[in-house]
Amino acid sequence: MTAMVAMELKHCEKVIERRVGCISTLGAVLTTLVAYALLAVMAVEAWATARYYHTREASFVAFFTGLLLWGSFCWWWRGKIHDAYDNLTTRDKLLKEGLLKGAP
Repeated sequence: MTAMVAMELKHCEKVIERRVGCISTLGAVLTTLVAYALLAVMAVEAWATARYYHTREASFVAFFTGLLLWGSFCWWWRGKIHDAYDNLTTRDKLLKEGLLKGAP
């Protein structure tokens, strides 16, 4: 769930950065706030589970395994999102300058 929320946060960051429109930006800001609240709840739940049901070693193994598996995938996917939004920005500039004709 954390990896999914992190990817959604990247989308929201790019929408806010591009300032697409008032409604889109407001939606992205609200989604960002809810996502951070969800991350806080998940962190508390993970801490409670690790504290009461797992040994210290098991908690560290789980943390580093999750970081390796999901963290690397999430980092790769965030790069893909960044590249896609950069391509949109370049396309928008070309359309405004008249160097690119037509719809997608």
